[in-house]
Amino acid sequence: MLIVEVVVAVVVGVFLVGVYRDAKNGTLPLQNSVGIKTPATMSSEDTWNRIHKQYAPIFLVDACALFLIALEIIIGGAMEKNFNNMALEALIALVATLVVMVLANLVSLFWQIGLHENEIAW
Repeated sequence: MLIVEVVVAVVVGVFLVGVYRDAKNGTLPLQNSVGIKTPATMSSEDTWNRIHKQYAPIFLVDACALFLIALEIIIGGAMEKNFNNMALEALIALVATLVVMVLANLVSLFWQIGLHENEIAW
Protein backbone atom coordinates (compact mmCIF):
# COMPACT_ATOMS: atom_id res chain seq x y z
CA MET A 1 0.00 0.00 0.00
CA LEU A 2 2.78 2.44 0.84
CA ILE A 3 4.47 1.77 -2.49
CA VAL A 4 1.27 2.99 -4.17
CA GLU A 5 1.35 6.16 -2.06
CA VAL A 6 4.97 6.81 -3.04
CA VAL A 7 4.23 6.26 -6.74
CA VAL A 8 1.14 8.51 -6.63
CA ALA A 9 3.04 11.26 -4.79
CA VAL A 10 5.89 11.16 -7.32
CA VAL A 11 3.59 11.04 -10.38
CA VAL A 12 1.46 13.95 -9.14
CA GLY A 13 4.63 15.84 -8.20
CA VAL A 14 6.04 15.41 -11.70
CA PHE A 15 2.69 16.56 -13.14
CA LEU A 16 2.78 19.68 -10.94
CA VAL A 17 6.34 20.45 -12.10
CA GLY A 18 4.98 20.39 -15.65
CA VAL A 19 2.11 22.70 -14.66
CA TYR A 20 4.65 25.02 -13.01
CA ARG A 21 6.75 25.07 -16.19
CA ASP A 22 3.75 25.84 -18.40
CA ALA A 23 2.39 28.48 -16.01
CA LYS A 24 5.79 30.18 -15.74
CA ASN A 25 6.21 30.23 -19.52
CA GLY A 26 2.66 31.43 -20.14
CA THR A 27 1.73 28.31 -22.10
CA LEU A 28 -0.78 26.81 -19.64
CA PRO A 29 -4.02 26.72 -21.66
CA LEU A 30 -7.16 28.37 -20.30
CA GLN A 31 -9.16 25.38 -19.04
CA ASN A 32 -11.42 24.09 -16.29
CA SER A 33 -9.26 21.19 -15.12
CA VAL A 34 -5.87 22.62 -14.06
CA GLY A 35 -4.92 26.00 -12.73
CA ILE A 36 -6.25 28.84 -10.61
CA LYS A 37 -9.90 28.82 -11.59
CA THR A 38 -11.64 31.95 -10.37
CA PRO A 39 -14.06 34.11 -12.34
CA ALA A 40 -11.35 36.75 -12.57
CA THR A 41 -8.61 34.48 -13.89
CA MET A 42 -10.91 32.83 -16.39
CA SER A 43 -12.22 36.13 -17.74
CA SER A 44 -9.60 36.33 -20.50
CA GLU A 45 -6.54 34.56 -21.86
CA ASP A 46 -4.34 37.53 -20.95
CA THR A 47 -5.51 37.54 -17.32
CA TRP A 48 -5.14 33.75 -17.12
CA ASN A 49 -1.53 33.89 -18.35
CA ARG A 50 -0.59 36.89 -16.18
CA ILE A 51 -1.96 35.37 -12.97
CA HIS A 52 -0.42 31.96 -13.64
CA LYS A 53 2.97 33.47 -14.43
CA GLN A 54 2.80 35.38 -11.17
CA TYR A 55 1.68 32.44 -9.00
CA ALA A 56 3.52 29.60 -10.77
CA PRO A 57 5.68 28.94 -7.68
CA ILE A 58 2.59 27.59 -5.90
CA PHE A 59 2.68 24.56 -8.19
CA LEU A 60 6.40 24.04 -7.61
CA VAL A 61 5.97 24.21 -3.82
CA ASP A 62 3.20 21.60 -4.04
CA ALA A 63 5.41 19.34 -6.15
CA CYS A 64 8.27 19.64 -3.65
CA ALA A 65 5.90 18.81 -0.78
CA LEU A 66 4.78 15.66 -2.60
CA PHE A 67 8.38 14.64 -3.27
CA LEU A 68 9.13 15.13 0.43
CA ILE A 69 6.14 12.94 1.35
CA ALA A 70 7.46 10.17 -0.90
CA LEU A 71 10.93 10.55 0.58
CA GLU A 72 9.52 10.48 4.10
CA ILE A 73 7.70 7.21 3.39
CA ILE A 74 10.81 5.63 1.84
CA ILE A 75 13.13 6.72 4.67
CA GLY A 76 10.57 5.73 7.32
CA GLY A 77 10.19 2.29 5.77
CA ALA A 78 13.95 1.82 5.60
CA MET A 79 14.31 2.78 9.26
CA GLU A 80 11.50 0.44 10.32
CA LYS A 81 12.82 -2.39 8.13
CA ASN A 82 9.17 -3.21 7.44
CA PHE A 83 6.81 -0.94 5.54
CA ASN A 84 3.73 -2.59 7.08
CA ASN A 85 4.64 -1.44 10.59
CA MET A 86 4.59 2.20 9.58
CA ALA A 87 1.46 2.24 7.45
CA LEU A 88 -0.73 4.18 9.90
CA GLU A 89 1.97 6.71 10.76
CA ALA A 90 2.77 7.30 7.10
CA LEU A 91 -0.89 7.71 6.23
CA ILE A 92 -1.37 10.24 9.04
CA ALA A 93 1.75 12.14 7.90
CA LEU A 94 0.55 12.07 4.30
CA VAL A 95 -2.93 13.35 5.14
CA ALA A 96 -1.57 16.03 7.49
CA THR A 97 0.94 17.24 4.90
CA LEU A 98 -1.71 17.38 2.18
CA VAL A 99 -4.13 19.29 4.44
CA VAL A 100 -1.45 21.82 5.37
CA MET A 101 -0.43 22.14 1.71
CA VAL A 102 -4.02 22.80 0.57
CA LEU A 103 -4.69 25.28 3.38
CA ALA A 104 -1.42 27.14 2.75
CA ASN A 105 -2.23 27.42 -0.95
CA LEU A 106 -5.76 28.65 -0.29
CA VAL A 107 -4.64 31.25 2.23
CA SER A 108 -1.84 32.42 -0.06
CA LEU A 109 -4.06 32.54 -3.11
CA PHE A 110 -6.93 34.41 -1.46
CA TRP A 111 -4.54 36.82 0.24
CA GLN A 112 -2.71 37.59 -3.00
CA ILE A 113 -5.90 37.88 -5.06
CA GLY A 114 -7.22 40.27 -2.41
CA LEU A 115 -4.09 42.40 -2.81
CA HIS A 116 -4.60 42.59 -6.57
CA GLU A 117 -8.40 42.76 -6.58
CA ASN A 118 -8.45 46.31 -7.94
CA GLU A 119 -6.16 45.29 -10.85
CA ILE A 120 -8.41 42.48 -12.12
CA ALA A 121 -11.50 43.24 -14.18
CA TRP A 122 -14.32 41.27 -12.60
